[in-house]
Amino acid sequence: MGQQANQLTRVNRLWVELTEEMHEAIGDLLAEPYLRLSYPSAAAFGTAFGVAAGTAAFAEEWARQIERCKWGLIAAYSDESRVYLLCTRAAEGRLVALATMLTVRGTRETLLTEAIGDAESSVPTLQLLRFAFGPGLGVDAGATPERRMAEFGRICVRQPGELIALVAEGTLSLAQAAYVEERGFDEMFAQSFWRDQALPEPPLAYFGNMKPWMADGLSRRGLDLRPLFLHDGAEPTEWVLNSGRLSAAYFGQWRAALAPLVPAATLAAGTRVAIRQLAREGFAEWGALPISLPYLILNNARTVEAMANLAVGCGFVAGEAGDA
Repeated sequence: MGQQANQLTRVNRLWVELTEEMHEAIGDLLAEPYLRLSYPSAAAFGTAFGVAAGTAAFAEEWARQIERCKWGLIAAYSDESRVYLLCTRAAEGRLVALATMLTVRGTRETLLTEAIGDAESSVPTLQLLRFAFGPGLGVDAGATPERRMAEFGRICVRQPGELIALVAEGTLSLAQAAYVEERGFDEMFAQSFWRDQALPEPPLAYFGNMKPWMADGLSRRGLDLRPLFLHDGAEPTEWVLNSGRLSAAYFGQWRAALAPLVPAATLAAGTRVAIRQLAREGFAEWGALPISLPYLILNNARTVEAMANLAVGCGFVAGEAGDA
């Protein structure tokens, strides 16, 4: 008889309340996907680190950078960050993270109009990108302090190939793997949202610095999601481009992604100008762009209804967000 799969475990707590084992499992889950975001091809990685694809030196450097990425990501979590973790244990006892998501709550009294593009912001999207709030977004940026906002980030679910491997080794059952693939994303969003709804002062809205295809998926699920780049474009801040971190390599890809879509003179004026022009021309292929753009998820009746539907679809009671 084969190894019986363990139960799935849900954790919905502050980072400081998680064990070191949980921290490391999350780092193991995130590291390679984040490295691939920054270096989406073997050629890009090889050029950055001076190694040739297919060589032992390439494999060694890749492994070294995954380890570096893992510990860098772990170190970047603040104690007060809220984390959702779906995990299980392998036969030998190793904790395996299957899906995870981070929620960061703003802490400053700084108004949003002043916080956008500020390297000292407590909200990651506001550190990383410059953009402007347009009319009709549901949040008055000139009157709303950063502390009333939050952000969803570090969103990762194990891919089908990884889940199949976990089934083959007896860590997951087929039913568990199917659930993680089909519902892991929905579960994290719904349960993270309901956790915040129980706070004395829930966020007015959530920033999301995400690829447009992910934003489209959230819209299809019914969330009230608003693009923040259509009014006046968007661009990475000098702070992130000069940070020397993996984020610098990732956001440094914007110019290459936009180059085929706008005249050279437009791109020379800046990526914000390029995105502004695309928006004003009615560009409709945002989902094909390999870059993350700023969005806002409003905490309103529409989003509440959508999150309730997601929770019920995952087998939870809407409004309850404890861990087990």
